[in-house]
Amino acid sequence: MIEFATWLSGTSLSLSIQNELWVIPTLQSIHIIAIAAVVSSVLFINLRLLRVADRNHSVLESVQRFLPWLWTGLIILLLTGVTLVIGEPLRELSSVPFWIKMALIVCGVILTAWFQRGLSTEYAAWDAGSSSGRIRMFAIANLVIWVAIITAGRLIAYVY
Repeated sequence: MIEFATWLSGTSLSLSIQNELWVIPTLQSIHIIAIAAVVSSVLFINLRLLRVADRNHSVLESVQRFLPWLWTGLIILLLTGVTLVIGEPLRELSSVPFWIKMALIVCGVILTAWFQRGLSTEYAAWDAGSSSGRIRMFAIANLVIWVAIITAGRLIAYVY
């Protein structure tokens, strides 16, 4: 991976990103705002599932309100993240926390897609809490995964 990262850091695109002082901080700022949108959406959806917040709306209504923010944020994270990797490939690709973050993101996206698919066919069960143990476990696991993603992302800066 180091060889690939070294090669990537020498490409014209990577050098352009590296040599413009405003690009990395701007991308990082957009990345952080997108993280806030994603994690806020995850938090609100899961707090609703845990029946801690927004109980006057159905699960479906809460999800319809917050899921578009989550998916849009993930697309922005993908775009800014790839650009940041191109701009700082040695820092990112040689970092263990980066790879942990990537694995956790895959888990978080799969879990969210599974939830969205299950909700579309069984939204009444999610609302009624008919399998509240499973719903509670999903919500807590989902929150833990996204907190771990944030933690791993922050560790990237301190490991390099």
